[in-house]
Amino acid sequence: MNRKYSTPIKKPVIKEPNFKDYHWQEVLNEFILVKKAEGRAWRTLDDYKNHISRFFRKFPEAWSDETKQRDCLLQYLSRDIGATALIRMQGIKNL
Repeated sequence: MNRKYSTPIKKPVIKEPNFKDYHWQEVLNEFILVKKAEGRAWRTLDDYKNHISRFFRKFPEAWSDETKQRDCLLQYLSRDIGATALIRMQGIKNL
């Protein structure tokens, strides 16, 4: 079989976005839009907004310093032992 064009098709290079170039609120807004498009319930979306916003207001350094992210997350999740810890962890984990 002879092909007229034998040049292989090049796949476009998709660069991974550098989220550090954005404010955490911008990324959260995009995240909420994606989850809304996936059909998440309004309560789930509201919980994402509340818990993720609360986390970054309390630990703003967690966004820009990857070495502190784990410690900040553990501090945030261990503040209140109770039912809300699991909800907070799910919201942060999904981001």
